[in-house]
Amino acid sequence: MSNQLRHRRRRTHRSNALKRVAPTRFTHTRATRRSLALAVQRLIDASTRFKLVPIRRSRWSLTLALQGWPDAVRVQVSAHSLALVVTHDGRWWDALLWPDCQPQKCRGGWRCALCTQMAPYSHVFRHLSDLLFAELAQPLLNYLNRLPEQAQLRLSAFQGGGTTWARVVADAGTAPAGACAVVSWPIGGTA
Repeated sequence: MSNQLRHRRRRTHRSNALKRVAPTRFTHTRATRRSLALAVQRLIDASTRFKLVPIRRSRWSLTLALQGWPDAVRVQVSAHSLALVVTHDGRWWDALLWPDCQPQKCRGGWRCALCTQMAPYSHVFRHLSDLLFAELAQPLLNYLNRLPEQAQLRLSAFQGGGTTWARVVADAGTAPAGACAVVSWPIGGTA
């Protein structure tokens, strides 16, 4: 081997060693889609108060409807987040609940990278579907079970436009100061 070739090889090796290596990003795979589908199926099976009905599926997310809720409310589930979204007149209005998760492979299984920032010794789940259920689906189930029996979904907005929000309230009540109630829908029934 010539000296010139050795020198070129050595220089390439050094330059590669000096490059910064970014942390491995979570990439979607078929296993991720399968784990997401398993977590959503567990969510559907575990929901006792309001029946969850799949209405749309894309490659990386699922959209569910809640029976007994207005059509303007949908549950959007992906491998990174779950959102209980409210729309009105075809526009996004508010999110009633939005837990998120950053799945990270680790020794012994999976954990949420966001949770490890807050608590370094966070729980490690053996399967990705278990992590997704615990971090995304369980907060939704807890939220739905805490709602009052006779509740209404109230959408409010400032009269000049801009800020909009949705709340689940137990009584008719009044809108917050400076805002007006746009619409109110009853939430009722059990699954």
